[in-house]
Amino acid sequence: MKYFVLLAILGWSAMVLAQPTQPLSVPLVNQAGYNRGEAKRFVCYDAPDATLFHIIRLSDKAVVYSGVVKNRAGDFSAFNPKNGQTEYVVTIKGREPSVPFRIADHLIESISTKLAYDFFVDVRGSEDPVHSNEAKVYGGGPSRDQGSYGLETTFETLFYASNPALFDRWTTELGDKKTADLIDLILWHGEFAYHHVEYNGPVANRHGTLGYKDQPRMTYDYWNTLDQLAAVCAGYQSFLKPYLPRETYLKYREECRKRWQVYDRHKVVRYWTFSNKWVDEGFQEFNEMGNAFGQSVFSNLFMYLSEKEEADGQPEQYLRWAQGSAEDIIKNWDFNNPRHMWWIRNAEHITPAGTGVLSAGSSR
Repeated sequence: MKYFVLLAILGWSAMVLAQPTQPLSVPLVNQAGYNRGEAKRFVCYDAPDATLFHIIRLSDKAVVYSGVVKNRAGDFSAFNPKNGQTEYVVTIKGREPSVPFRIADHLIESISTKLAYDFFVDVRGSEDPVHSNEAKVYGGGPSRDQGSYGLETTFETLFYASNPALFDRWTTELGDKKTADLIDLILWHGEFAYHHVEYNGPVANRHGTLGYKDQPRMTYDYWNTLDQLAAVCAGYQSFLKPYLPRETYLKYREECRKRWQVYDRHKVVRYWTFSNKWVDEGFQEFNEMGNAFGQSVFSNLFMYLSEKEEADGQPEQYLRWAQGSAEDIIKNWDFNNPRHMWWIRNAEHITPAGTGVLSAGSSR
């Protein structure tokens, strides 16, 4: 009997020792690391103000920086070591240390860029943008698992513009092996959007339908094709001219100008997706599938950039719509509303990103 008791005690002890650390008590850092010369912070949610923290160099356990917690966060932006290979941890007395991290020039970009690029190239396109057989794709394509609501062209265009010299090195996975793969993918999405600007045909399946409440239901989110075309039109004026014939660009531009208000691209769209998924059943104010809060800022800014370069353009009209969408965000953005923030990948990054891009342009 005593052996069974001993085994029970040992088992209970092992179970207790194996319990995971309480996440709110541990300093939480950016596990990818931090860029030298830029903001560097961690959070520790249950650490009170004025709690002392240290940055420890793992190789010799030396304290290389110290500070205090304020508003549940520790700021060590002033710490900019020269050796980008060295690993550090954040420590707070009585708590588990953070996971290791590094600080180096352009560290975040060097880690994330290729991963994001590979994702776009691998699963956000197909061989034929015209005959892509939406009936066999969830949501109808153009991607592995969604229709036009994914706004891939928006992000691909911004992605390429952020570092053309880098992306021009990667040419072997798509197209003619001479043009940057990301350029080929942007052009693919533009052509797909153009040929599906009225498509409302069959798709393999999707969790729900599209359109406003009490309006005819849509099986395919063809309204969002204009968001894709707007990004290509803006890209044409910036870096796509060597690759996109002007007559093709003008076709894309004309579709946008003709349908912009018909497809409600001039404003924030609410209660657009009816979902039968248990996580977001029914009509929700915003949904990543077709009406992310802030996408109208981006699409109208893209049209503004295109129109201001054309003799017959109407740039001010699109700029007013972008400003109106930003005002909508400023007035209605509720941090306590999960539909405005984190719920089921609600493209929540678009909300601050759109207003940020508009603000940056306004300050020039």
